[in-house]
Amino acid sequence: MKIKTKLQIAILIPILMATLMGTGLYFAYLKLGHSMRDTRSAETLIEHVFQLSILTREFILYHTQRSQEQWEIENQNLLNLTKNSELALQRYNWQLGKFQEEYSHLQRVFHALVKNYEVGKKQEGVNPIFRAKQEQLERQALVITQNLINYIATLQNDIAHQLIILQQQIFLVTISVLLAFALFSSFLFFLLGRTIFQSLTRLSAGIELISSGDLHSRIEVNTQDELGVISKAFNQMADNLDDSYQSLKMEIATRKKAEEEKEILYDKLVRSEKLATLGQLSSSISHELRNPLAVIHNSVYFLSMTASQYGEKITKHLEILRREVKRANSIISDLLEFSRTKTPALEAGDINSLIVETLKQIEIPERISAERSLSAELGLAAFDREQIRRVLINILENAVQAITEEGTITVETQRLDDKIHIRVKDSGIGIPHDIQERIFEPLFTTKIRGVGLGLAIVQNIVEKHRGNIQIDSVPGQGTLVTVALLRAK
Repeated sequence: MKIKTKLQIAILIPILMATLMGTGLYFAYLKLGHSMRDTRSAETLIEHVFQLSILTREFILYHTQRSQEQWEIENQNLLNLTKNSELALQRYNWQLGKFQEEYSHLQRVFHALVKNYEVGKKQEGVNPIFRAKQEQLERQALVITQNLINYIATLQNDIAHQLIILQQQIFLVTISVLLAFALFSSFLFFLLGRTIFQSLTRLSAGIELISSGDLHSRIEVNTQDELGVISKAFNQMADNLDDSYQSLKMEIATRKKAEEEKEILYDKLVRSEKLATLGQLSSSISHELRNPLAVIHNSVYFLSMTASQYGEKITKHLEILRREVKRANSIISDLLEFSRTKTPALEAGDINSLIVETLKQIEIPERISAERSLSAELGLAAFDREQIRRVLINILENAVQAITEEGTITVETQRLDDKIHIRVKDSGIGIPHDIQERIFEPLFTTKIRGVGLGLAIVQNIVEKHRGNIQIDSVPGQGTLVTVALLRAK
């Protein structure tokens, strides 16, 4: 509904209401007019009754023909007036009924009085019986006229009382009508104003939200007026703007994802090239270094056989030389393993038993407590036993090296969907945040000893098993390494 129509209705309804109220007041004042007419009728009646009462007294005192004739004339006038006032005074039937009854009685008594007087005039002298009857009729006539006056006075008082009540009611009704009209009109215009104000408030709030960047906000449409049309148009504009924004956002996200994928592919390509070059270099260097190291190892062994005769100092240095040759051999083995990681020979096996075996192989200091929480419902995993052993050894050795004082290493296993998770948690020094992204890079290390191939080999083995490895570390609190392997089918 349009605002113009609402305003027309808001004006028309009070007009109709005023018309109805005016009609009601018209009938109320009409009733007041009837009451005033009743009052005038009652006043006229009482005047004639007084006149009839005076004529009755005059006839009783003087017994003249003139007073009798005037009484008959006034009686006829009163009869006519009573008939005419009967409809006007129909609400006071009980008073009129008594009045008419007494009035009829008065007529009979008066006529009897006249007749008795005429009979008395024909008789000479005074008959005591006649005189007593005459006095009785006179007393009755006077009592009846007084009763008539009292009835008419009561009727007049009742009409006056009803008139006062009616005037008060009309006054109260008039005040009530005016107040009701004013309150209803005010309430109607208040509702109309509130509706328009609420629509404007919603429209303003919606515009502010959308202008602040909230493109999902919409203006609630509760009306069909001009403001509702504006709200719908604004919502449509917001929908179009939101669609355009979402399309642009999707395009940006697609381009960003393509660039990230391109960057990832480029990083993988560079890494592959580096690893290939490193593998070739490692392989050639390892072969070149292994032969001299073998000769040195044999020479150290030979000298050790005869070193006792040259003193303890010579024996000590030969032991140092032998240990360093062994470490160099270990480095060369890592280089060869990194460059020649074979495709794993996957077999169904119990990962829990491999963990138990590996823990026995690792030299764990007494200051470190090793705990296990191995799931009995783990099932079988598909893995190369020796390669995964190498993974576990590397992770456990790193955990031991990370704990510089007393601490705990916890190994857990758990089955999640189609994978078996191995978790190794230590309470060591943790890994600094700035180097956590580089821990799988070949030749990257923060240790004094080692060339940084351990975790690179571990990642390579896990990926060839079609699994994944994740490291979560908090400096000063410890590190959690999670390896996920596929379950055996």
